[in-house]
Amino acid sequence: MATPEEAVPFKGQVYAEIKDENQGGLWEDPEFPAEDQSLYFSNHENLQRYNFKWMRPGEIVGNPEFIDASEGASRFDVCQGCVGDCWMLAATATLAQKPYLFKRVCCEDNSYSDDYCGAFHFRFWQYGEWVDVVIDDRIPMVVFDWGDPQYFSLHSNDKNEFWSALLEKAYAKLHGSYESLEGGHTSDALVDFTGGMTERYDTTDPSKLPGDLYKILQKAFERGSTMGCSGIKGGSAGLEAIQDNGLVQQHAYSITGFAEVEGTQLVRIRNPWGKTEWKGPWGDQSDEWNGVDEGTKEELGIVQRDDGEFWMSFEDFLTYWKNIEICNLTPDSMGDDDDDKLRWNVNNMNGRWIKNESAGGCANFRQSSFAANPQFKVNLTDADDGDDDDMASCLVSLLQKDRRKQKHLGKTNLFLGFYMYEAKGRSKLKRRDVMTEAPVASSGSYINYRERSEHFKVTPGEYIVLPTTFNPNEEGEFILRVFTEKEATAEEQADDDKIVKQDKPKPPKEEWSDEKKDKFRAFFEMVAGLSGDDEEVPAIDPFELKSLFDCIFKDPSLTIDLCKDVIQMFDADGSGKIEYEEFDDMWDTVEPWLSAFKNSDYDKSGKLSVYELQEALEDIIGFTIPKRLLCQLARRYVDEEGMISGGDFLRIAIRLTNLWNQQSGEAEDDGAGGFALNMGGQIGGLLGMFM
Repeated sequence: MATPEEAVPFKGQVYAEIKDENQGGLWEDPEFPAEDQSLYFSNHENLQRYNFKWMRPGEIVGNPEFIDASEGASRFDVCQGCVGDCWMLAATATLAQKPYLFKRVCCEDNSYSDDYCGAFHFRFWQYGEWVDVVIDDRIPMVVFDWGDPQYFSLHSNDKNEFWSALLEKAYAKLHGSYESLEGGHTSDALVDFTGGMTERYDTTDPSKLPGDLYKILQKAFERGSTMGCSGIKGGSAGLEAIQDNGLVQQHAYSITGFAEVEGTQLVRIRNPWGKTEWKGPWGDQSDEWNGVDEGTKEELGIVQRDDGEFWMSFEDFLTYWKNIEICNLTPDSMGDDDDDKLRWNVNNMNGRWIKNESAGGCANFRQSSFAANPQFKVNLTDADDGDDDDMASCLVSLLQKDRRKQKHLGKTNLFLGFYMYEAKGRSKLKRRDVMTEAPVASSGSYINYRERSEHFKVTPGEYIVLPTTFNPNEEGEFILRVFTEKEATAEEQADDDKIVKQDKPKPPKEEWSDEKKDKFRAFFEMVAGLSGDDEEVPAIDPFELKSLFDCIFKDPSLTIDLCKDVIQMFDADGSGKIEYEEFDDMWDTVEPWLSAFKNSDYDKSGKLSVYELQEALEDIIGFTIPKRLLCQLARRYVDEEGMISGGDFLRIAIRLTNLWNQQSGEAEDDGAGGFALNMGGQIGGLLGMFM
């Protein structure tokens, strides 16, 4: 597993090299310039409303510090500016409470000491690896005709301290601009700060919440997990509107502690604004604290000031907040003091959804494309320690990549979900499997979060996980992660570079009566005579076959060129025509193919999708082909709507059959009732055989 110490330089900028090259000067970052484009990717009204000036901390205060040397980093160093990134600020306040995690993100060699050159660097987890982001320390300020410049960005209560403002700038650079940070979920930033996995609880339906939720949250907090909450129920509408009770609508908060006082379960919460608090029971000014001894109040940090942090009862907490987010830490994210805490076993796997290849959509499309989604096998070897039911814990996370970075392109989060099936000895699931079996677990409703995760308890064994978008052919990249209490393995079920041919014997031919045989022969001779040739031995040429196909199948995709291919396939003597025995063999082969093509057309469009093509080739002709070859065939034969016609399906079937017949001598028994032809590096060159 990658660690922060192995962080990859973002945009190729190496902090140590930049410092060496700029001794005695002040570095200016060419990749994130002090210009409007770094603030907003759109023509935002603030660009006309405000007069922006980028200033270094030394121009703002006389004695800037990265972190206050006497107090260190604190959650009170996080005060929101004009950027709508309270979700990131809530995570930042939480990060400040975890010294070990804080030092991994806010590198310890950042300082305003003698070797200061205007460069600072921060580390973020990005989809399985850590990246090191270098920035200059020019901070966007708003200048007015009166008074001192005001912060546009995140800033600290301590006017001389700048770690939080610079952290926000590095995070903005990572995503392209400050505007890209507008709107989000606290868990997204917690994951980027820690590499952990998110768990979510929706409190809108209390009947679906665990009965011991407070205990779950408290234990997670004690285990080092980071937490946030958001979404006030009811109240006035509007973004970040302040309710009468002091809570802020559509605003993200961090959870900073748990305690039980006089039999009441309490939760400590912090508003990243650094002000505006809960006015209800157990708030700073409430009467509930009057009867509590001073030692307890001091231990819990009760101060009667508007610093944004407050306590409230867990009952009220569930009444007012909609969403609770927990970020479970990976083993490398836990410090030396966490040796006695649970450490998850982690498996990371990357994948992508590709149109007409592996973007099969949700289970609503199980009849057609669902099984084409990427598939990952997870082997849960043992039950959890102390589990009386012999069950294994499994946290599955599906995280889509880089959508925030593409906001300027109009990209938004895809609606994601995943399903978990018993493997039952199979390496991959096929359409018939997902049509007849129910998943043992799923992520539930599709939601357009960056990360979807669920916590399951299942019987130890092998499972296949299918990550999906809601609709077919929605493209994107993702990372699938599996956290388990006990050792486990997980891997993508990739295709081999093999063409596999299952032995599918033709069903016994119906015994025809003499009368039926005579009629079929007469039918053949009638077609053979369409050209008017006086042949000694009746035979059908491509043009006569085209007339036959037009009459019976009425499919314009069965072209004259296709008919030439069909004739060539069954023409034993190279005459360019097929005689009666060859015609009989051709009809026994091609007619079932075309009939099956029609049966595989589940949406009755008259064409097959690429996903239907894959199943049709396997079920009808017995061919399982590598996905790489399937994609090449798709690019070669699909029309502008991404569909395969009956004629092109027949052409593919003929080419595959010819390829197999030419190289079947090299095929090996696959141990599953068929033979496999290993194409290895030849896949890329096979397309020429399908022209």
